[in-house]
Amino acid sequence: KGSLNFIFGGNAIGGKEEFSSLLIALYQIKASERNICLHIYGSSEQEVVNSLEKEAKQIYIKLKEVVIFHGHVPQEEMANVCMESDFGVFFRPDRRSSHAGFPTKLGEYLAAGTPVITNDTGDISFVLENGQNGYLLSNSKPETICKVIETCMSLDTEQYQIMRKAARESALKKLDYTIYAEIIKSFLEGVV
Repeated sequence: KGSLNFIFGGNAIGGKEEFSSLLIALYQIKASERNICLHIYGSSEQEVVNSLEKEAKQIYIKLKEVVIFHGHVPQEEMANVCMESDFGVFFRPDRRSSHAGFPTKLGEYLAAGTPVITNDTGDISFVLENGQNGYLLSNSKPETICKVIETCMSLDTEQYQIMRKAARESALKKLDYTIYAEIIKSFLEGVV
């Protein structure tokens, strides 16, 4: 792969420390020289810039050609946006609320066949298999993110296509509600 397009959909300011780490990593890896772009949907440039830590604000100025803001896009268009991207990226802060739920963003990316890069919170590891359908990071530090971006850059076309197929299959096998219909039905019948 000669270039990489990452997508970050949703609220970038909710995990501002993690988002700052992503920008720092893109700068350290020389994203502008390596044809790496981060496409942000949902959050405006002003919202994100206002939320950044000091170092990340200074770095953002140097990455303006790498970080592209698209604003709000209707939900029905996001599937196409995801399919056109190489990797979906999101980070959840390591706090109690992040471990309590399941991120819908993960399901959206995988359903579109887009491998995901994220940190391990909640039940994400139930669906995301490191190196198979994305990359599950132990933390969201810049050096950790740099390593995974290097790994993404080293994938050949066949390896990448296998990863895309695995992303889609994992959504079908683990996130399709119809799989659990009989189990839920049996449970409800047992309760009543």
